[in-house]
Amino acid sequence: MNLGINFSNFSFNQKSYITVRPVIELDTLVLTQNNLNTGISLLKKFAGDNPGVLQFLANYNDARTYQGDTLNVNARLRMLTMSAGFSKRYKESGWNAYAGINYNKVLAAFGNSDMYGPSAVVSKPFFGKLWESSFSTSWLFDSRESGNRQIFRNFWSNKLNFSQNATMDIRLMYSQIFDTIRANTSEFMLQMGFHYRFDKLTLIKSFNPKSQKQSGHE
Repeated sequence: MNLGINFSNFSFNQKSYITVRPVIELDTLVLTQNNLNTGISLLKKFAGDNPGVLQFLANYNDARTYQGDTLNVNARLRMLTMSAGFSKRYKESGWNAYAGINYNKVLAAFGNSDMYGPSAVVSKPFFGKLWESSFSTSWLFDSRESGNRQIFRNFWSNKLNFSQNATMDIRLMYSQIFDTIRANTSEFMLQMGFHYRFDKLTLIKSFNPKSQKQSGHE
C-alpha cells in the first residue's frame, strides 16, 4: 500500500508600470499571484496470478490574484478533482481492464460547475506486441448554472509496431453531448501518426588528424 500527500503554496509578485493618465494616480501596480495546491493519493496492490490495483486520488487547487492587499474575486479559480477506480491485469490472455468514477468541481467568477460520472478502459496486445489496442468510454454528468449536460465520449487507440524503429499511432474519438438548453452536438475525430527512429545518423563527422613526425623530433 502506498500513501502520498502533497502541499504547495507558491506566490510571486509582478510589478507593472502604468502610463501616466489623468484618471490614474498610480505610476506602478503590484499584482500578487498565489497558487495553493494540495492532494492525496492512495494505492493498494493485490498479488496473485491476476494482480489488481485499487486507487484513490484527490487534488485541490486555489489560484488567487491580489491587487495590493485586495483579493480580485473575478480572477479567483478553485478546482477540486477526485477519482477512484480498480484496475486488473490478466497475465495469460494479456487483457487489462479498469473501471472507476470521476468527480470535478470548479468555482469561478464566470460560473460554477460539477462534473461526475463513470469511466472504463480495456486494452490488449495482439499478435505478440505487433498491435496494441485500447478502448475507453465515459459518461459524464455536467451540472452548471447555465444548464445541465450529459457527455458520452469514446476513444479507440491503436499502436502498430512494424519494427523496433517504426511505429504508427491511430486514434478515433466519438463524443455526443446532450444539452437541456442548447442543441445536442456530436464530434468525431481521427488522428494518425507515423514515427521512425534512426539508429545512427551522423550529421557532423568528427575525425582525428594523423600525427606527423617533425624533423629533429621523435
